[in-house]
Amino acid sequence: MTDVCCLDEDSRSEEEEDQLNSYLGDSKLILEHLQLSKTRDVLRNLAQHLYKEFMLKAGLDENCKSRKAKTFPREFVQSAYVGNTFHNNDLDSAFECIAFGRLDELFDLLLNSTELINLQDATGSSLLHSAVDKGSTEVVNLLLSRGADVNLANHAGNRPIHLAFKGCQKSVIELLLSHGADCLCKNNDGVQPIHLAAEMNFVDGLKFDHGANMYHKNAFGDSSIHVAMFQSATKCARLLFECEASRTFHDPLVTPTTTVGPRLLITPPAPKSTGLLARLISKEKRTSSCSNLSTISGASDYDPGLLINLTDCEGFSPLHMAVSSGNLELVKICLLQRADLLAKDLTGQIPLHFACARGDLDCVKLMAEFRPRIKPRMIREPNNDGRTPMHVAAMHNSIEVIDYLVSQGAELNPSDHRHFTPLLLACAKGAIKSCIYLMELGADLTTCDEFGRNILMMLLFSGAGKSRELIPTLIKSGKFPLLLNQPDKWGCTYMHVAARLGLRVAINYGLLSQGRLLVRDSERSTPLHSAARFGRLNICAQMLEFDEGKRAQFLVDQSGRLPVHLAAQYGHNRVLELFQSKGCIQRRCRQGNTTLHYAAMSGNPATCALILGINPSLLNETNHNGSTALHFAAMYKNAEVIEYLLTAGAKVLPDRHGTYFTTLSLQSKNYIASKVIAVHRRFPEIMEKLRNTEQCLLELIIRHQPNLCLLLMDKRVKEVGLENDTLSGTKFDFTLLQPPPHATRPKSPLGLIKLMVQLKREELLIHPLCSAYLQMKWSIYGKWVHLLETFHHLALSVGITYFTLQQMPLAVNYEEPETKFCIDTIYTSRARSPSNKTILTFILIVVAIHMCLKGLQIFYQASRLGARAMVETAIP
Repeated sequence: MTDVCCLDEDSRSEEEEDQLNSYLGDSKLILEHLQLSKTRDVLRNLAQHLYKEFMLKAGLDENCKSRKAKTFPREFVQSAYVGNTFHNNDLDSAFECIAFGRLDELFDLLLNSTELINLQDATGSSLLHSAVDKGSTEVVNLLLSRGADVNLANHAGNRPIHLAFKGCQKSVIELLLSHGADCLCKNNDGVQPIHLAAEMNFVDGLKFDHGANMYHKNAFGDSSIHVAMFQSATKCARLLFECEASRTFHDPLVTPTTTVGPRLLITPPAPKSTGLLARLISKEKRTSSCSNLSTISGASDYDPGLLINLTDCEGFSPLHMAVSSGNLELVKICLLQRADLLAKDLTGQIPLHFACARGDLDCVKLMAEFRPRIKPRMIREPNNDGRTPMHVAAMHNSIEVIDYLVSQGAELNPSDHRHFTPLLLACAKGAIKSCIYLMELGADLTTCDEFGRNILMMLLFSGAGKSRELIPTLIKSGKFPLLLNQPDKWGCTYMHVAARLGLRVAINYGLLSQGRLLVRDSERSTPLHSAARFGRLNICAQMLEFDEGKRAQFLVDQSGRLPVHLAAQYGHNRVLELFQSKGCIQRRCRQGNTTLHYAAMSGNPATCALILGINPSLLNETNHNGSTALHFAAMYKNAEVIEYLLTAGAKVLPDRHGTYFTTLSLQSKNYIASKVIAVHRRFPEIMEKLRNTEQCLLELIIRHQPNLCLLLMDKRVKEVGLENDTLSGTKFDFTLLQPPPHATRPKSPLGLIKLMVQLKREELLIHPLCSAYLQMKWSIYGKWVHLLETFHHLALSVGITYFTLQQMPLAVNYEEPETKFCIDTIYTSRARSPSNKTILTFILIVVAIHMCLKGLQIFYQASRLGARAMVETAIP
C-alpha cells in the first residue's frame, strides 16, 4: 500500500514539475509580478506534496494522513488557495477577487480551477465582463492569458468590448482588440461599440482602426451620429463627419452604400481630411454671419446614404436631433455638412418646427438665414397637421420667434387642418403672452375651429388662470360682446361653457359685458340649465340675481326639464335648495315627471329626502305613464332609493300597463335592488298583495333570482331551544310557500314547488324548508289522496278485468244456443245479470267523474294560461 502511494505521489510530483515547466515557459506572456507570484505558489504547492510524501514514508496510516493533511499549517503556504477562505470552483469568490483587486488570490483560484475562466453568473456575465467593467488592465490581461473568451456575451448581448467602450477605457479596448475582440458585434438592442463611443463622447474610442460601421442602426433606428447628436457629443459628431469627408475626399466616387460595405469606419483622420476640416472651421470663424455659412455650403444634391441624411425610426435626421438638443455648435456642424433644412420626420415636422417649439431664436435665425432662397418656404412649411412654424411658436409662447417669423414674411392667420389659426391654437394651449402679442399684431379675433368655437371658448377650455389678462385687449377691440354670444356647432355660447366648467370670474365678465342668459343650445338648454346640471351653486346664484336668470329658471329644455329637474336628477342638493329658496314651483316636465322622479332616477336618497321634506305629497305621484318614483328607482337599479321610499311609506301601485316596481327590479336581474326588497320589513305585505297574480313576487324570484329565494328560505328556518335539550328543534315558517286561507284568488298549495320542479331548481327543492313543507303536506292529506287514487285505479282495473274474463274463450258454454252479440251473453243469464249491472254502473260512474275533473282542469288552464296549457293538460 505504501509503495502504491509512493508511486502515486511520484507521478503527482512529475505532473507538478511538468506544470511548473509549462507555467514557467508561459510566464513571458504576463506581467513580471504575476510571474513571480506564480513561481512562488507553484513551489509552495510542491513543498506541500513533499511534506505529504514524508508523512507517508514515515508509516502513518490513512486516517493520520488525512488528519495531517487537514492540519497543515496555514503559515507554511501563506498565499495558497485553500478551502477555509474560498471554496474551489466558487465563481462568487472570483468575482469578489476582481471587485476588491486581489490579484494574487484570483491567480491561485484560476490555477486550481481553470474551468472558472468562462463561467457566467445569473446575468450571463463572465469574469472578463467584471474585470472590464472594473477597468483593471492587469486583471483583464490575466484573464486573457488564461484563455478567457473575449467575445462572450451576457444575457443582454453585451460583450466585454461593449463595457470597455461604455467605460471609455482606452487601454482595455486596445488589449481586447489585440486578442481578437469583434468591433462589429451587437447586443440585443442592436447597439455596437461605435454607438457607445458616440453616447459617451469617447473620441479616442472612435479613432480605433478596426472597421466599425458608422452607418449601422440599432434596434431603435439610431445610428452613431444620432446618438452623438442626442448626447450633444460635439467632438464625436465632428470626428464622424471628418471620417466620412476623408473617404469622400480620397475617392469622390465612393458612396457609403455602394463600395465600402459593412466596413466604413473608423480610421484616424488623414492629414488631407484634417486640413479640409481645418479650412472649413477657420472659414467658419472668419465668417460669423449666417449668409457666409450659406455661401460655404452652397447647393448640393440630396444623398440619402450620407451621415447627415440618415433617419431613425421616427424619421429624425441628425439636424432634427441637433436642434432638439439646443446645441448651436452641433447645428452649425450639420449645416456645414449640407443638411436638408426641409427634411421631415414621420409627423411632417422640419427642423424649424423643433427650434420654434424650443423658443430658440438663435437657432431659428441660423437655419432661416443659412439658405435665403428656401427661407420663405421654410417659414410656411406645414406638418402633417397643417401647422406651420408660426403655429408651433404661438402654442409654445415664444414671442421673440413670432416677431422674427412675422418680420420675415410669415402669415399671421394661417389655418391648419382643423381650422386653427396661431391665435386660436395659442388660446387653446393657454399661451397668454402669444395671444396678447398676436392680438397686438392684428390677428383675426373672429376665427373659429372646425366646431365653431372662438378664442373665448378656447381660453375657457385651456384653464389658464391668466386668461383674464386678455379681457382689456378684447374690450378695446370692440368685439368682446360679439364673441360672448357667438354660438358653436352645437349652439353653445361662451356663457354655456363657462357655466359648465364652473368659472365664476368668466361668468362675471360675461354678465357685465352683455352676455345673454336666455340663449339656447341645440338641446334648448340655457346657461342656467348647464350650471344646474353640473352643480355650480355660486354660478346659479349669480345668474338668478339678473332678470334673465329669473326667467331662465322657468324655461324647459328639449326634454321639457326645468333647471330644478336637472339639479334633482344629478343629485345637487344645495342647488335644489337654492331654486326652492328663489321661489321655483314644483312643476312637472313634459313626461309628467316630478323632481322626485328625477331624484329616484339618479339614485340619491338624500335628494329624495330633501324633496319630500319640502313637499311630502310627491311620494306617490305618478307621471303620464302611471309610474311612481318607486318604478324609476327599480328601472334604474337604485337600491338605496328603493329602500328609502319603502321606508317612507310609498304605496305599491301598478303603472298604466299593470306593471309593479318589483317586476321591473327582478326582471332586470339586479340582485342588490332585489335583495333590498326581499329583506325589507314590508316584504310580507308586498308578497301577500302580489301572491297568486301574474306578477307574483315569489314566482319572479324563483324564475329570475333563485339565489335570493335561498336567502328568503334561510330566514324562515330557525333553531329553537338549547343545544342537547329535549325541547330543542327546528322551527319552519311556511308562509313563504303556503298561500293564506283568506286569499281572494286561491291557487294550488304546491304551485311554487311545481314551478321549482318545472324550472329544475334543484338547489331550492333540497332546501330544508321545501323538504319540511312537502313532508307536512304528505302527512296531512297526501298519503290519503294517494291511497284513494290507488283504490280508484284498482277498482277500475278489477271491473274491466272481470268483463274481459267473461269474454275469454274458456268462459263460453258452447252447449248454449248461439248468440249474435256479446251483450246478450251478459244480460241473458239471470244469475249474472245483477252483479254485471252493478260492476258496469260503478265503472261508468268512475269514468264520468274522471272526465269531469279533467274537463274542469282543462277549462281552468285554458282560462289562465291559454290554449297551449290546455293541450298539455289534455295530453298527459
